[in-house]
Amino acid sequence: MNKSKKIAYIIQNLGVFFIVLGIFPIMPDKLTDIGIAIGGFALVMRCVKFREQPEFFKIKSWWPLIGMLGYIIVLMVVSQYSLDVRQSSHVVYNYFKYMKAAFYVFLLMNDDSFFVRAVFYGLAIGACGICLGSDNMIFQHLHSQNYYQYDMHRNMVADVFILIIPCAILYLVKFSNYLIEQALWGVFLGLYCLTLYCSESRGAVLALLFTGIFFSLWYCIYRDIDKKKLLIGIVIVLGVVIGGLITIPNNNHLADIEKVVQITSTSIDNYSEKGRVYLYQGTLNMIKDYPLTGVGLDNFNKVYVDNYMVKGAIEKNLPHAHNFILAIISTTGIIGFFGFIFMEWQFIYFFFKRRWNLTALIGMFCLIVLLVHDLVDYSLSVYLICKMYWLILIACSCIISIEESRQ
Repeated sequence: MNKSKKIAYIIQNLGVFFIVLGIFPIMPDKLTDIGIAIGGFALVMRCVKFREQPEFFKIKSWWPLIGMLGYIIVLMVVSQYSLDVRQSSHVVYNYFKYMKAAFYVFLLMNDDSFFVRAVFYGLAIGACGICLGSDNMIFQHLHSQNYYQYDMHRNMVADVFILIIPCAILYLVKFSNYLIEQALWGVFLGLYCLTLYCSESRGAVLALLFTGIFFSLWYCIYRDIDKKKLLIGIVIVLGVVIGGLITIPNNNHLADIEKVVQITSTSIDNYSEKGRVYLYQGTLNMIKDYPLTGVGLDNFNKVYVDNYMVKGAIEKNLPHAHNFILAIISTTGIIGFFGFIFMEWQFIYFFFKRRWNLTALIGMFCLIVLLVHDLVDYSLSVYLICKMYWLILIACSCIISIEESRQ
Protein backbone atom coordinates (compact mmCIF):
# COMPACT_ATOMS: atom_id res chain seq x y z
CA MET A 1 0.00 0.00 0.00
CA ASN A 2 1.52 3.32 -1.07
CA LYS A 3 1.77 6.30 1.27
CA SER A 4 -1.14 8.29 -0.24
CA LYS A 5 -3.50 5.35 -0.03
CA LYS A 6 -2.46 4.67 3.57
CA ILE A 7 -3.16 8.30 4.48
CA ALA A 8 -6.61 8.02 2.86
CA TYR A 9 -7.40 4.97 5.04
CA ILE A 10 -6.16 6.77 8.16
CA ILE A 11 -8.38 9.79 7.43
CA GLN A 12 -11.37 7.56 6.68
CA ASN A 13 -10.98 5.68 9.96
CA LEU A 14 -10.43 8.92 11.85
CA GLY A 15 -13.85 9.89 10.50
CA VAL A 16 -15.26 6.59 11.83
CA PHE A 17 -13.75 7.33 15.26
CA PHE A 18 -15.37 10.80 15.34
CA ILE A 19 -18.73 9.34 14.24
CA VAL A 20 -18.73 6.79 17.06
CA LEU A 21 -17.44 9.19 19.71
CA GLY A 22 -19.97 11.81 18.62
CA ILE A 23 -22.97 9.75 19.75
CA PHE A 24 -22.06 10.34 23.40
CA PRO A 25 -23.43 13.36 25.29
CA ILE A 26 -19.97 14.32 26.54
CA MET A 27 -19.04 15.34 22.99
CA PRO A 28 -20.32 18.15 20.73
CA ASP A 29 -23.45 17.25 18.76
CA LYS A 30 -21.80 18.00 15.42
CA LEU A 31 -18.84 15.65 15.90
CA THR A 32 -20.67 12.81 14.12
CA ASP A 33 -21.36 15.06 11.13
CA ILE A 34 -17.73 16.21 11.10
CA GLY A 35 -16.72 12.54 11.15
CA ILE A 36 -18.79 11.62 8.08
CA ALA A 37 -17.48 14.72 6.24
CA ILE A 38 -13.85 13.75 6.93
CA GLY A 39 -14.37 10.04 6.30
CA GLY A 40 -16.54 10.64 3.25
CA PHE A 41 -13.87 12.86 1.70
CA ALA A 42 -11.26 10.14 2.18
CA LEU A 43 -13.60 7.51 0.72
CA VAL A 44 -14.28 9.63 -2.36
CA MET A 45 -10.53 10.20 -2.75
CA ARG A 46 -9.94 6.45 -2.66
CA CYS A 47 -12.67 5.85 -5.24
CA VAL A 48 -11.55 8.61 -7.63
CA LYS A 49 -7.79 8.62 -7.27
CA PHE A 50 -7.11 4.95 -6.63
CA ARG A 51 -10.12 3.48 -8.48
CA GLU A 52 -11.16 1.47 -5.45
CA GLN A 53 -14.69 0.22 -4.85
CA PRO A 54 -16.23 1.06 -1.45
CA GLU A 55 -16.26 -1.97 0.84
CA PHE A 56 -20.00 -1.77 1.48
CA PHE A 57 -20.51 -2.74 -2.18
CA LYS A 58 -18.66 -5.99 -1.54
CA ILE A 59 -20.67 -7.34 1.39
CA LYS A 60 -22.87 -10.42 0.96
CA SER A 61 -25.89 -9.35 3.03
CA TRP A 62 -27.58 -5.96 3.21
CA TRP A 63 -30.51 -7.30 5.21
CA PRO A 64 -29.57 -5.76 8.59
CA LEU A 65 -29.51 -2.32 6.96
CA ILE A 66 -32.72 -3.06 5.03
CA GLY A 67 -34.36 -4.09 8.32
CA MET A 68 -33.54 -0.74 9.93
CA LEU A 69 -34.80 1.25 6.95
CA GLY A 70 -37.89 -0.96 6.75
CA TYR A 71 -38.70 -0.21 10.39
CA ILE A 72 -38.47 3.53 9.76
CA ILE A 73 -40.83 3.21 6.78
CA VAL A 74 -43.34 1.28 8.92
CA LEU A 75 -43.14 3.97 11.62
CA MET A 76 -43.72 6.68 9.02
CA VAL A 77 -46.88 4.88 7.84
CA VAL A 78 -48.40 4.21 11.26
CA SER A 79 -47.61 7.75 12.44
CA GLN A 80 -50.09 9.05 9.87
CA TYR A 81 -52.86 7.38 11.89
CA SER A 82 -51.65 8.70 15.23
CA LEU A 83 -53.77 10.80 17.58
CA ASP A 84 -51.16 13.52 17.05
CA VAL A 85 -49.72 13.06 13.56
CA ARG A 86 -47.28 15.97 13.79
CA GLN A 87 -45.77 14.84 17.08
CA SER A 88 -45.49 11.20 16.03
CA SER A 89 -43.92 12.13 12.69
CA HIS A 90 -41.34 14.24 14.53
CA VAL A 91 -40.44 11.25 16.73
CA VAL A 92 -40.04 9.04 13.64
CA TYR A 93 -37.60 11.60 12.24
CA ASN A 94 -35.70 11.46 15.54
CA TYR A 95 -35.50 7.66 15.31
CA PHE A 96 -33.97 8.05 11.86
CA LYS A 97 -31.45 10.55 13.27
CA TYR A 98 -30.55 8.05 16.00
CA MET A 99 -29.75 5.49 13.29
CA LYS A 100 -27.61 8.00 11.40
CA ALA A 101 -24.32 7.11 13.08
CA ALA A 102 -24.86 3.42 12.28
CA PHE A 103 -25.52 4.27 8.61
CA TYR A 104 -22.35 6.39 8.50
CA VAL A 105 -20.25 3.54 9.92
CA PHE A 106 -21.74 1.23 7.31
CA LEU A 107 -20.76 3.63 4.51
CA LEU A 108 -17.20 4.07 5.81
CA MET A 109 -16.50 0.42 6.62
CA ASN A 110 -13.16 -0.77 5.27
CA ASP A 111 -10.78 -3.70 5.58
CA ASP A 112 -7.99 -1.70 7.21
CA SER A 113 -7.21 -2.96 10.73
CA PHE A 114 -7.73 0.54 12.16
CA PHE A 115 -11.44 0.41 11.28
CA VAL A 116 -12.08 -2.01 14.15
CA ARG A 117 -9.98 0.11 16.49
CA ALA A 118 -11.79 3.29 15.42
CA VAL A 119 -15.17 1.74 16.31
CA PHE A 120 -14.21 0.16 19.62
CA TYR A 121 -11.99 2.95 20.92
CA GLY A 122 -14.74 5.44 20.06
CA LEU A 123 -17.18 3.39 22.13
CA ALA A 124 -14.66 2.86 24.94
CA ILE A 125 -13.66 6.52 25.32
CA GLY A 126 -17.28 7.70 25.10
CA ALA A 127 -18.31 5.23 27.81
CA CYS A 128 -15.38 6.31 29.99
CA GLY A 129 -16.67 9.87 29.68
CA ILE A 130 -19.91 8.70 31.29
CA CYS A 131 -17.97 6.78 33.97
CA LEU A 132 -15.62 9.63 34.86
CA GLY A 133 -17.35 12.76 33.53
CA SER A 134 -18.92 15.50 35.61
CA ASP A 135 -21.50 14.24 38.12
CA ASN A 136 -20.74 10.66 37.13
CA MET A 137 -22.46 7.55 38.44
CA ILE A 138 -19.57 6.42 40.67
CA PHE A 139 -19.38 9.83 42.39
CA GLN A 140 -23.15 9.90 42.86
CA HIS A 141 -23.16 6.42 44.35
CA LEU A 142 -20.39 7.22 46.83
CA HIS A 143 -22.12 10.46 47.89
CA SER A 144 -25.69 9.08 47.95
CA GLN A 145 -26.93 11.58 45.36
CA ASN A 146 -29.78 11.32 42.84
CA TYR A 147 -29.10 8.86 40.04
CA TYR A 148 -29.56 11.05 37.00
CA GLN A 149 -26.99 11.89 34.35
CA TYR A 150 -27.50 13.69 31.05
CA ASP A 151 -31.27 13.66 31.77
CA MET A 152 -31.19 9.87 31.95
CA HIS A 153 -32.46 7.71 34.81
CA ARG A 154 -29.89 5.38 36.39
CA ASN A 155 -31.54 2.40 34.63
CA MET A 156 -30.89 4.03 31.27
CA VAL A 157 -27.28 4.79 32.16
CA ALA A 158 -26.93 1.13 33.19
CA ASP A 159 -28.04 0.09 29.70
CA VAL A 160 -25.00 1.87 28.26
CA PHE A 161 -22.84 -0.57 30.19
CA ILE A 162 -24.73 -3.79 29.52
CA LEU A 163 -24.03 -2.95 25.86
CA ILE A 164 -20.43 -1.78 26.26
CA ILE A 165 -19.25 -4.58 28.60
CA PRO A 166 -19.67 -7.38 26.00
CA CYS A 167 -18.02 -5.10 23.40
CA ALA A 168 -15.05 -4.65 25.74
CA ILE A 169 -14.82 -8.41 26.21
CA LEU A 170 -14.94 -8.91 22.43
CA TYR A 171 -12.11 -6.45 21.80
CA LEU A 172 -10.04 -7.79 24.69
CA VAL A 173 -10.34 -11.41 23.54
CA LYS A 174 -10.26 -11.05 19.75
CA PHE A 175 -8.72 -7.76 18.64
CA SER A 176 -6.19 -6.61 21.26
CA ASN A 177 -2.77 -7.69 19.99
CA TYR A 178 -0.40 -6.17 22.54
CA LEU A 179 0.02 -6.67 26.26
CA ILE A 180 -0.33 -2.97 27.02
CA GLU A 181 -3.53 -2.84 24.98
CA GLN A 182 -4.92 -5.86 26.82
CA ALA A 183 -4.10 -4.19 30.14
CA LEU A 184 -5.84 -0.99 29.02
CA TRP A 185 -8.99 -2.84 27.98
CA GLY A 186 -8.88 -4.76 31.26
CA VAL A 187 -9.02 -1.39 33.05
CA PHE A 188 -11.89 -0.29 30.78
CA LEU A 189 -13.80 -3.47 31.59
CA GLY A 190 -13.31 -3.07 35.34
CA LEU A 191 -14.42 0.56 35.18
CA TYR A 192 -17.57 -0.34 33.22
CA CYS A 193 -18.48 -3.11 35.68
CA LEU A 194 -17.97 -0.74 38.62
CA THR A 195 -20.20 1.90 37.01
CA LEU A 196 -22.90 -0.68 36.31
CA TYR A 197 -22.77 -1.70 39.97
CA CYS A 198 -23.02 1.94 41.06
CA SER A 199 -26.12 2.42 38.90
CA GLU A 200 -27.94 -0.04 41.21
CA SER A 201 -30.11 -1.09 38.27
CA ARG A 202 -31.59 -4.46 39.21
CA GLY A 203 -33.10 -5.11 35.78
CA ALA A 204 -29.88 -4.31 33.89
CA VAL A 205 -27.67 -6.39 36.18
CA LEU A 206 -30.04 -9.37 36.07
CA ALA A 207 -30.33 -9.10 32.29
CA LEU A 208 -26.53 -9.08 31.94
CA LEU A 209 -26.09 -12.01 34.35
CA PHE A 210 -28.78 -14.29 32.94
CA THR A 211 -28.00 -13.53 29.28
CA GLY A 212 -24.27 -13.79 29.96
CA ILE A 213 -24.58 -17.20 31.63
CA PHE A 214 -26.79 -18.51 28.82
CA PHE A 215 -24.49 -17.30 26.04
CA SER A 216 -21.36 -18.48 27.86
CA LEU A 217 -22.77 -21.99 28.24
CA TRP A 218 -23.92 -21.99 24.62
CA TYR A 219 -20.52 -20.85 23.37
CA CYS A 220 -18.62 -23.35 25.52
CA ILE A 221 -20.82 -26.28 24.49
CA TYR A 222 -20.82 -25.27 20.82
CA ARG A 223 -17.03 -24.84 20.76
CA ASP A 224 -16.63 -28.18 22.57
CA ILE A 225 -14.83 -26.71 25.59
CA ASP A 226 -13.38 -29.27 28.00
CA LYS A 227 -16.10 -30.25 30.52
CA LYS A 228 -13.74 -29.90 33.47
CA LYS A 229 -12.83 -26.36 32.47
CA LEU A 230 -16.52 -25.62 31.85
CA LEU A 231 -17.44 -26.85 35.35
CA ILE A 232 -14.66 -24.78 36.95
CA GLY A 233 -15.86 -21.71 35.03
CA ILE A 234 -19.46 -22.23 36.18
CA VAL A 235 -18.38 -22.62 39.81
CA ILE A 236 -16.30 -19.41 39.64
CA VAL A 237 -19.14 -17.42 38.07
CA LEU A 238 -21.67 -18.70 40.61
CA GLY A 239 -19.23 -17.94 43.41
CA VAL A 240 -18.77 -14.36 42.23
CA VAL A 241 -22.52 -13.84 41.82
CA ILE A 242 -23.46 -15.35 45.17
CA GLY A 243 -20.61 -13.56 46.93
CA GLY A 244 -21.68 -10.30 45.36
CA LEU A 245 -25.28 -10.75 46.49
CA ILE A 246 -24.21 -11.55 50.05
CA THR A 247 -21.93 -8.50 50.35
CA ILE A 248 -24.32 -5.94 48.83
CA PRO A 249 -25.50 -3.47 51.51
CA ASN A 250 -29.21 -3.57 52.37
CA ASN A 251 -29.71 0.06 51.33
CA ASN A 252 -28.50 -0.74 47.80
CA HIS A 253 -31.21 -1.42 45.19
CA LEU A 254 -29.25 -4.46 44.00
CA ALA A 255 -29.96 -6.15 47.34
CA ASP A 256 -33.49 -6.76 46.01
CA ILE A 257 -32.04 -9.26 43.53
CA GLU A 258 -31.97 -11.80 46.35
CA LYS A 259 -35.79 -11.75 46.29
CA VAL A 260 -35.79 -13.04 42.72
CA VAL A 261 -34.62 -16.49 43.84
CA GLN A 262 -37.20 -16.71 46.63
CA ILE A 263 -40.17 -18.84 45.56
CA THR A 264 -42.97 -17.17 47.48
CA SER A 265 -46.53 -16.13 46.82
CA THR A 266 -46.93 -12.40 47.31
CA SER A 267 -50.19 -10.47 47.26
CA ILE A 268 -50.24 -7.63 44.74
CA ASP A 269 -50.97 -5.20 47.59
CA ASN A 270 -47.69 -6.20 49.24
CA TYR A 271 -45.67 -6.20 46.05
CA SER A 272 -43.18 -3.31 45.95
CA GLU A 273 -43.53 -2.88 42.17
CA LYS A 274 -47.32 -3.26 42.02
CA GLY A 275 -47.50 0.09 40.19
CA ARG A 276 -46.04 -1.71 37.16
CA VAL A 277 -48.84 -4.28 37.27
CA TYR A 278 -51.44 -1.51 37.24
CA LEU A 279 -49.55 0.15 34.39
CA TYR A 280 -49.60 -3.07 32.36
CA GLN A 281 -53.33 -3.47 32.96
CA GLY A 282 -54.04 0.05 31.73
CA THR A 283 -51.75 -0.41 28.73
CA LEU A 284 -53.53 -3.62 27.70
CA ASN A 285 -56.84 -1.73 27.83
CA MET A 286 -55.31 0.95 25.59
CA ILE A 287 -54.11 -1.67 23.11
CA LYS A 288 -57.62 -3.14 22.88
CA ASP A 289 -58.91 0.26 21.72
CA TYR A 290 -56.00 1.04 19.34
CA PRO A 291 -54.77 -2.38 18.14
CA LEU A 292 -53.46 -1.69 14.63
CA THR A 293 -51.55 1.61 14.74
CA GLY A 294 -51.54 2.51 18.44
CA VAL A 295 -51.99 5.96 19.96
CA GLY A 296 -48.86 7.34 18.31
CA LEU A 297 -45.25 7.85 19.31
CA ASP A 298 -44.80 10.18 22.30
CA ASN A 299 -48.56 10.17 22.99
CA PHE A 300 -48.59 7.37 25.55
CA ASN A 301 -48.48 9.36 28.78
CA LYS A 302 -51.25 11.79 27.89
CA VAL A 303 -53.63 9.09 26.64
CA TYR A 304 -52.83 6.79 29.56
CA VAL A 305 -53.38 9.43 32.25
CA ASP A 306 -56.57 10.76 30.64
CA ASN A 307 -58.29 7.47 29.91
CA TYR A 308 -56.56 4.30 31.05
CA MET A 309 -55.31 4.59 34.63
CA VAL A 310 -56.85 1.64 36.46
CA LYS A 311 -58.05 1.71 40.05
CA GLY A 312 -55.06 1.71 42.39
CA ALA A 313 -52.64 3.29 39.92
CA ILE A 314 -50.98 6.45 41.26
CA GLU A 315 -47.96 7.31 39.12
CA LYS A 316 -48.75 9.66 36.24
CA ASN A 317 -45.38 10.68 34.78
CA LEU A 318 -44.92 7.57 32.61
CA PRO A 319 -43.51 8.13 29.11
CA HIS A 320 -43.87 4.45 28.17
CA ALA A 321 -45.30 1.13 29.36
CA HIS A 322 -42.06 -0.19 30.95
CA ASN A 323 -42.14 -3.27 28.71
CA PHE A 324 -40.85 -3.07 25.15
CA ILE A 325 -43.63 -5.26 23.73
CA LEU A 326 -46.43 -3.27 25.36
CA ALA A 327 -44.64 0.04 24.68
CA ILE A 328 -44.27 -0.64 20.95
CA ILE A 329 -47.78 -2.04 20.45
CA SER A 330 -49.46 0.70 22.47
CA THR A 331 -47.78 3.49 20.48
CA THR A 332 -47.39 1.97 16.99
CA GLY A 333 -49.85 -0.91 17.10
CA ILE A 334 -49.46 -4.45 15.85
CA ILE A 335 -48.22 -3.08 12.51
CA GLY A 336 -45.39 -1.20 14.20
CA PHE A 337 -44.53 -4.23 16.33
CA PHE A 338 -44.21 -6.43 13.24
CA GLY A 339 -41.94 -3.75 11.73
CA PHE A 340 -39.76 -3.95 14.84
CA ILE A 341 -39.69 -7.76 14.71
CA PHE A 342 -38.74 -7.60 11.01
CA MET A 343 -35.77 -5.37 11.86
CA GLU A 344 -34.61 -7.48 14.80
CA TRP A 345 -34.99 -10.71 12.83
CA GLN A 346 -32.61 -9.48 10.12
CA PHE A 347 -29.87 -9.04 12.72
CA ILE A 348 -30.68 -12.29 14.55
CA TYR A 349 -30.63 -14.30 11.32
CA PHE A 350 -27.40 -12.61 10.17
CA PHE A 351 -25.62 -13.30 13.47
CA PHE A 352 -27.04 -16.79 14.03
CA LYS A 353 -25.84 -17.99 10.62
CA ARG A 354 -22.33 -16.99 11.72
CA ARG A 355 -22.64 -18.05 15.35
CA TRP A 356 -19.18 -19.70 15.32
CA ASN A 357 -17.76 -16.17 14.94
CA LEU A 358 -17.20 -14.45 18.29
CA THR A 359 -18.13 -11.06 16.80
CA ALA A 360 -21.51 -12.49 15.69
CA LEU A 361 -22.05 -14.01 19.13
CA ILE A 362 -21.40 -10.66 20.84
CA GLY A 363 -23.60 -8.85 18.31
CA MET A 364 -26.46 -11.22 19.08
CA PHE A 365 -25.74 -10.90 22.81
CA CYS A 366 -26.03 -7.09 22.66
CA LEU A 367 -29.28 -7.40 20.71
CA ILE A 368 -30.85 -9.80 23.21
CA VAL A 369 -29.51 -8.42 26.51
CA LEU A 370 -31.20 -5.05 25.96
CA LEU A 371 -34.50 -6.73 25.05
CA VAL A 372 -34.27 -8.86 28.20
CA HIS A 373 -33.89 -5.74 30.32
CA ASP A 374 -36.65 -4.05 28.35
CA LEU A 375 -39.12 -6.68 29.51
CA VAL A 376 -39.35 -4.40 32.57
CA ASP A 377 -38.33 -1.11 30.91
CA TYR A 378 -38.07 0.52 27.48
CA SER A 379 -34.55 1.76 26.84
CA LEU A 380 -35.07 2.21 23.09
CA SER A 381 -37.01 5.36 23.88
CA VAL A 382 -33.75 7.01 25.00
CA TYR A 383 -31.58 8.69 22.36
CA LEU A 384 -28.17 7.48 23.58
CA ILE A 385 -29.29 3.86 23.95
CA CYS A 386 -30.83 3.90 20.45
CA LYS A 387 -27.64 5.29 18.94
CA MET A 388 -25.40 2.78 20.73
CA TYR A 389 -27.68 -0.18 20.08
CA TRP A 390 -27.94 0.27 16.33
CA LEU A 391 -24.32 1.36 15.94
CA ILE A 392 -23.02 -1.74 17.76
CA LEU A 393 -25.24 -4.09 15.75
CA ILE A 394 -24.24 -2.53 12.42
CA ALA A 395 -20.56 -2.36 13.42
CA CYS A 396 -20.53 -6.07 14.32
CA SER A 397 -22.21 -6.95 11.01
CA CYS A 398 -19.67 -4.79 9.12
CA ILE A 399 -16.70 -6.43 10.84
CA ILE A 400 -18.07 -9.88 10.02
CA SER A 401 -18.69 -8.89 6.39
CA ILE A 402 -15.12 -7.58 6.10
CA GLU A 403 -13.76 -10.84 7.52
CA GLU A 404 -15.86 -12.82 5.02
CA SER A 405 -14.66 -10.70 2.10
CA ARG A 406 -11.04 -11.57 2.95
CA GLN A 407 -11.71 -15.32 2.76
